[in-house]
Amino acid sequence: MPPPTAEIAPGGAPARAVWRLIGTYMLRVAEELSRVGHLMDGIILFEVFRSNTEHWPPEVRGEEGTTAADMVPDTMRRPVTPGGVARRLGLPPETVRRHALRLVDRGLLARVPGGLILPAETLARQNVFPALAANAANLQRMMGALSQLGVLRLWDAEEAGDHGQEHAAAVG
Repeated sequence: MPPPTAEIAPGGAPARAVWRLIGTYMLRVAEELSRVGHLMDGIILFEVFRSNTEHWPPEVRGEEGTTAADMVPDTMRRPVTPGGVARRLGLPPETVRRHALRLVDRGLLARVPGGLILPAETLARQNVFPALAANAANLQRMMGALSQLGVLRLWDAEEAGDHGQEHAAAVG
């Protein structure tokens, strides 16, 4: 991350600048998701993917490359029900069920025992993988800007304060 170009006093985060960066990031995400289809479809795809993979430890990674064979096997994905997706997104279950059915029909989601997964074959598609790569770049751009504003340093300092003496001893 780039170093901060400004010093922020604790409790003095530049809220407008932070919200502007987050808003810009969200608009970029919406643009990329719309390339996959309906915006709601993209949001559901992202949540299914998150639910499928959030249990992975950090060392779980696919191979270098963009083909399905390069990605983490589908058997490692934890299925999620449409109801689980609806709860996590705060959406009506019927809305998620209807969109999920269409996504299954389009071959973007797969039904497996226990629910839905976003399979490696979908991730490797020409209209999906670039959207994920663009999202990673957009996230990096936002985090870099937050770092330059000094916000990440402030967040780290606040987190260190929350952990008290333990964290200070570990760092020092």
